Amino acid sequence: MTPARNAAYRILYDVFSNGAYSNIAIDEYLQKNNLDNRDSALAVALVNTVIERKITLEYNLKLYLSQSIKKLNPTVYIALMLGSAQILFFDKIPDSAAVNESVELVRKNKCQFATGLVNAVLRKISAAGLILPTENADEYLSVKYSFPLDFVDMLIDRFGRESAISFMENTLENTAIICRLNTLKADSKGLCDALEKDDARVTFIDEKAFILESEKALNNVSAFNDGLFFVQDISSQKCADILDAKAGETVLDVCAAPGGKSFSCAINMNNEGIVYSCDIHEHKLRLIENMAERLGISIIKTELADGTDKAVTYPECDRVLCDVPCSGLGVVGKKPEIKYKDFAEFEGLSKIQYSILQNASRFVRADGVLIYSTCTIRREENEEIVEKFIKNNDKFMLEYEETLLPDKNGSDGFFIAKLICKDKND
Repeated sequence: MTPARNAAYRILYDVFSNGAYSNIAIDEYLQKNNLDNRDSALAVALVNTVIERKITLEYNLKLYLSQSIKKLNPTVYIALMLGSAQILFFDKIPDSAAVNESVELVRKNKCQFATGLVNAVLRKISAAGLILPTENADEYLSVKYSFPLDFVDMLIDRFGRESAISFMENTLENTAIICRLNTLKADSKGLCDALEKDDARVTFIDEKAFILESEKALNNVSAFNDGLFFVQDISSQKCADILDAKAGETVLDVCAAPGGKSFSCAINMNNEGIVYSCDIHEHKLRLIENMAERLGISIIKTELADGTDKAVTYPECDRVLCDVPCSGLGVVGKKPEIKYKDFAEFEGLSKIQYSILQNASRFVRADGVLIYSTCTIRREENEEIVEKFIKNNDKFMLEYEETLLPDKNGSDGFFIAKLICKDKND
């Protein structure tokens, strides 16, 4: 079994059997095991494809299985998922190699009994190709794009069928790494010159945002380690720009981890003023501090705090950012596990989100700015929260509101609302 396929198997076993997040499992495996760039790239592609296409792959496997797919031995299940993924979605991998390597996988992992099953099922998939349901239009979309039916229905109800399809297509196709230039340390030319030494390629989207293409892991890119840039999606960059923090101001980032918006604010402020970066997890605050030091930012002050805690106090702030915990349905392209969650798991989120927004609003000065943002696309967590807040807080008015979509904005799915605190004497 090749190193790439063995790595993909080990990572997927951790994801499916132990509930690990794929991005964390990938990083941990690659850090502990010395794979070359080519094997690392293939392993990551295999893992991501299996997870992104889970419903599609399972639908096709079920056509040739006599038993429930849920009753399969975990190793056998992963071997079938990896094999079918290669056959159906990796044009450069011969079907014969996909079949043989999957058979070898079960043989080498104490599942000799399943070699015949794996061989037979994968050969049938190879002969038939990709099959999609034809009787139900919504089921067709669910299987084709590997989105649960309730997610498909939500997208159609919210944005219409055409936009729903565009959203789902984009989450399977858009794998670009978006970064932000750290203008405290470099200009665009200086960044390009530094990245050229690492054989990395840069395509600027605007004066600060760019797409990074590199065969190296980020922690092996010198310009990253030197703090010339950091990873941040277009949506988060736009959120920080709409907050529009100025040099010398006081900014509060209520739910700051992993810190990207705090960093963007500090850079926009030319590292003058103060940014309170708060989170409920101390280890995440340490990561923010370490990254701020790498970026040459000295105005960030981390605070261990719960955004719902009314006992927590801060000085009056010019700008307050509430990027609240959410369902994350806008980032399923980067974190595909999220799309398979039961929507019932999101019940109760809106209560927490409103509580954080209401609590944070206490610290906004007259004529100050309050931003409410999420990386989800559900009305219950976005527009409805803002509508309720404005209804209950007549000192605030809505100046701007937008839902960003990957297919339309080239970003994560994201919601931003900008509220202005009117004169408190009104």
